[in-house]
Parts: sequence; structure tokens; C-alpha cells
Amino acid sequence: MESRALIIAIQDYSQSQGLFSQTLAGTIASAQNFYQWLVSEKKIKPECIFLCSDGTISNTHPRTRSNRAGVANAVQLVRGASRPEIVAAVLDLIDLGQDDTNELFVFFSGHGFGYRQSPWRMGLDVLVSGDFRNLRTGGAACVKLDELRFRLYSCLGGKDHYLFIDACRNEVDESQIQALGLGISPTSAQLGFPTTYTLYSVKYGEPAPVNPDFPAALMQGLEGQGHAKGWVQGKMF
Repeated sequence: MESRALIIAIQDYSQSQGLFSQTLAGTIASAQNFYQWLVSEKKIKPECIFLCSDGTISNTHPRTRSNRAGVANAVQLVRGASRPEIVAAVLDLIDLGQDDTNELFVFFSGHGFGYRQSPWRMGLDVLVSGDFRNLRTGGAACVKLDELRFRLYSCLGGKDHYLFIDACRNEVDESQIQALGLGISPTSAQLGFPTTYTLYSVKYGEPAPVNPDFPAALMQGLEGQGHAKGWVQGKMF
């Protein structure tokens, strides 16, 4: 079984209007640092990492790879940051790694919001893709985090899934935007389901400050600084 990763980093929202029109400095750099940690510290093979971004995360990353049947260049590893491209990457990740994934790492850096569907239901976290233009039509440029997490849980399977989300979580009411589902139905995993962990840069209902503090602290923690670690079979985790 292989460890795998999906990195989504969106910096350029210059074509959008209103709430998510701010271009985000530093998202690509954060993704680059996370990518380097994956390949250097976790020893994840580049051909097991999917990249969705409006910038370059790695100049040397392979753009395609073979699928499980051995067909060369059948799987696209590098894509843009639009919603269709993110969904396509998720499907390719599931097809490639279903029941054959040990650990999965998902990193998102970009705009997001909390989606309040009713006063009686807990709000949902929504990630905003690079093709967002305005609230009126922007529901088709969103990815519901809970649905993404569930599809990876139920269809990719594996042992452990880790999601790192650096995005705003301030609430937007359903009357302002209609966030769509992923619209995919991949087959379910057959060999068990993972434990899933999610780390957010801010608590629900708050905006994420545009600064490097969260990604810097995240990388320091992943590299072993601080006290949230211990010895397991002779290795530090």
C-alpha cells in the first residue's frame, strides 16, 4: 500500500467579485513547503501526489502516470484550480488508490466559508475553487468539505486520512449562494475505512487572517517541533 496526497492551492481570485475577490498571497508558497515535506520527510512518491493549483507547486513533479492497469500517461497528476479540475483529481485519486492507500494527506489553501443551510443545522465548511466569479453563480465553483471527506473515506479507504484546511470559515447564508454537491458516485472501498483527522487554521465562523502564521506553525509541528509527538517502535511520530 502507498501513501498518497492531494494538494489544492489557489492564489489568484482576481476574476471574482465581492466576498472572495481578494487575491491571496502565500498560498502557493505554503503548498510548496507542504509538498517538500511530503517527499522529503514522509517519503511519498511524487507519482502518488495530485496537485491542483493556479501556480507552480513543483517544477519537477510528473504531470502524468500510469493507471492501475498499466496504461501509460492515463492519470493526470497536475491540474488547474477550477472546480471541474479538482473533482477530476479526486476521481483519479480514488481510481488509483482505492483499497491501496495507507495514509492520505489533503492540503487546501485558498478561500472558504461556512455554509449555513438553516438555523437548526450545523453549518458546513465550503472550499472556493479558482473559477468562482460571484455569489449569484458561485455555487458551481464550490467544494463541500464534508462531502469531499466522506467520498475519500468511503471510496478511497485506507488507514488514516489527514486534512489540513487553511481557509476562512465565516458564515454565508444559503439565501446568498447555492453550494452544489460534487456530483460523483465512485464505487465504495471494500477493505475497510480510515480514521479521519481534520485541522483547520481557524475555528468555525471566523475569517482566516492572510498571513503565514498557520502554514508556518503547521510545518514546524509536522517537522517535530513542540511536544505533540512520541516514540513509536524506535521512531519519532
